[in-house]
Amino acid sequence: MTNHILTVETIEKEPFQKYIESDKSMYAKASDTINPNTGRNYIDPDNDFLIGDTGAFLLNIGGFTFTDTHLLREVGIRYDKHGVFTFDDKDSLDYDKFVDREEYRREYGYTARCKKLPSGEVVDLTITGENYNFINYGVIEKLDRTSIGSFYEEPKKHWGTPEFFDSQYWIYKIKAFAKKNGFNLIILKSRRKGMSYIEGVGSANIINLRPGVVVIHAAFDSKFLTKAGAITQMSKRQLDFYEFNTPFVRGSIKKNGEPKGLLKSEITELKTGYKDSSQNDRGDQSILFTVSTKISADVAVGKSAIEVKCDELNTFPNFSDFMQMTNPTTTTGAFKTGIIIAFGTGGTKAGNWAEFEKHYYNTEVYDFMPFENITDENSRDEITGFFLPYWWGLEGIDENSTWSMDIDGNTNYNVAIHISDLERSIKLKKLGHGADYINHCSQYSNRAGEAFNSGTTKVLSSLELKEHIKHVKTRPEYKNYQDGQVLDIKGKIEFKSNEQLAADGYKVHPYIEDVPFKANTDVTGATRILHTPFHTEDGVIPKNLYFVVYDPYAADIEDNEITTAHSLAAIQVWMYPNNISYSAGKILVAAWVGRVNSTEAADVICINIAKLYNADILAEVDRGTMIATAKKYNFLNRMLSDPTTVTSKEDAPRKRSIGMVIGNSARKLDGIVLLKDLLYEKLSTDEDARIIFRFEAIIDLPTLIEYDKFSHRGNYDRVSCSILAAYQINAYITMKLKPSAPSKNDNLRNALKKIKYGQR
Repeated sequence: MTNHILTVETIEKEPFQKYIESDKSMYAKASDTINPNTGRNYIDPDNDFLIGDTGAFLLNIGGFTFTDTHLLREVGIRYDKHGVFTFDDKDSLDYDKFVDREEYRREYGYTARCKKLPSGEVVDLTITGENYNFINYGVIEKLDRTSIGSFYEEPKKHWGTPEFFDSQYWIYKIKAFAKKNGFNLIILKSRRKGMSYIEGVGSANIINLRPGVVVIHAAFDSKFLTKAGAITQMSKRQLDFYEFNTPFVRGSIKKNGEPKGLLKSEITELKTGYKDSSQNDRGDQSILFTVSTKISADVAVGKSAIEVKCDELNTFPNFSDFMQMTNPTTTTGAFKTGIIIAFGTGGTKAGNWAEFEKHYYNTEVYDFMPFENITDENSRDEITGFFLPYWWGLEGIDENSTWSMDIDGNTNYNVAIHISDLERSIKLKKLGHGADYINHCSQYSNRAGEAFNSGTTKVLSSLELKEHIKHVKTRPEYKNYQDGQVLDIKGKIEFKSNEQLAADGYKVHPYIEDVPFKANTDVTGATRILHTPFHTEDGVIPKNLYFVVYDPYAADIEDNEITTAHSLAAIQVWMYPNNISYSAGKILVAAWVGRVNSTEAADVICINIAKLYNADILAEVDRGTMIATAKKYNFLNRMLSDPTTVTSKEDAPRKRSIGMVIGNSARKLDGIVLLKDLLYEKLSTDEDARIIFRFEAIIDLPTLIEYDKFSHRGNYDRVSCSILAAYQINAYITMKLKPSAPSKNDNLRNALKKIKYGQR
């Protein structure tokens, strides 16, 4: 491979790097913000956290660099060089003072002048007790830097105390903040981030330091915890290290003064303490349990744990059940007395992603610390768990022998990202564009969406769309719509606004604005009229001016117990391209989203709305009952056939069938492309040469928000509906249809005159 000089211009900055380097002065400090769970300000003595626009947390990162970090690990450096943590005699007062001092630091942290400000001034930096313990007393297999001269050399490792890393500093700070403020913690990480070491050594630190406490390691399969290199094996090694290599002995002592080790050393139960002369358990008696949820999710019930750590979350199919049963064990009354830390890695082929994703993107369910998504492009409005990208804290060297991390633990972002890209280019040549390469990128992910195999961007989002959403939210000219119901009253189709319905004694249901809808949302739904139907002078709506698209839900819900796990039905009315109405068309003119008592009831709402606009209906027909309902209500002749039978490039025409089936097939991907082409059609430019896109003619805020948020996760019912619309508009243009008014002899004319329209 030809070497090239690394420059900033050759590196595409990751979103997280952009955030680190951005101005954060506009954000409030967490320490100045009320914690709604306690009614007091968040506890954050070092001001490490900010509050983002979403209300979720941001790291107060980027305003300093680490310097002289050897001052934080002087004891560990002494052990690596001399094999002892102190030169003091064991029987001396200085030795006792050393032990007391180090136990204090291992629990409460340590401060040294290791923080370098942009001005060059060096000030105090405080690390957590767990971080201090890790870099001074942790025993890990670490990289031997002297064995590497270039990117292409195989590295060597040796056992020793860990170096200081910037990424790990923040992991420890996040954990400390979560503990102090009553949160659990969910972490999505890439490979080679050292979490098994961090959490394994951390569990051992707690067990060794604090008497009478319980720590639990949990996974669906215990082998993920107990195999070589797994978290419990790390804890056992560390606990043994405390007993035999440090002053912090918690087990019994032999007659010759040597330690005996732990009271219990079974891999599923590690316990400190000793046996007295009567063989009773004495001493600290702190326990580390390792449990599997494969048989039952209630394995931690009854064990009041100070910390519960769930590993391999990507292969933890009953994680929700485990959390429901275990979370109460970390509380006492109204007080949070323990923390649940759950983490997993991207890219596991056999992984069960559903549980991991659900909780990573829905942190509020079990009080996981919420973070603003700063690692995915155009995703700052999204609240997630914490993501630890591959390039951050990466120990590596590029083809020009430039290190991605300096001796003080500062990541050189450009070099680290370049090394990540370089590794991918090599893998791509070996594996090609296939599942194995995608799996590699997921395991060594730089963005959360990438770790969950969802790509690196949101395909319908853009800065321009976000700007339009802001305008629709705030400007009064976009509020000129009416919400209500389309009703069939004795054979007459009428739109009644919610104000009219309330005056007439009807129960009023609001239009659903929440994206996604919340647990307390009234999901009955309302029809939003964005643009009233265009009609000729004698009150007739031309045929082929409007069409309805309908994405139904699969089945009725028993007992009306609708939760956020259920999808909603979505109905949209679109205007075809035309030159006779108030608009050139290709716009959304009305919408209904909701869930009613039965699928047939939703179908009837769709038929009524179609009648209001003299429109045909294109429905997704792989679920629901729309065809049967249309037949029952004599509307089958107004059901549109699959639009791809018109636009298909196949030589032999396919049989036309009512409705369309999209599902998660290649049609969905093609439909997303069609929808993006529709939304980002360039209409004109303004006086400032700014391009005006098609989506700026859409004024329904929830629909726009769904476009912006859309990804492979979750239910995006409005987007599914719009994909149908994109297909139908494409077919309409292909057929070169034009709107037309009914003839004077058409029986539809009189029927249309009976329709009563609400005014925009």
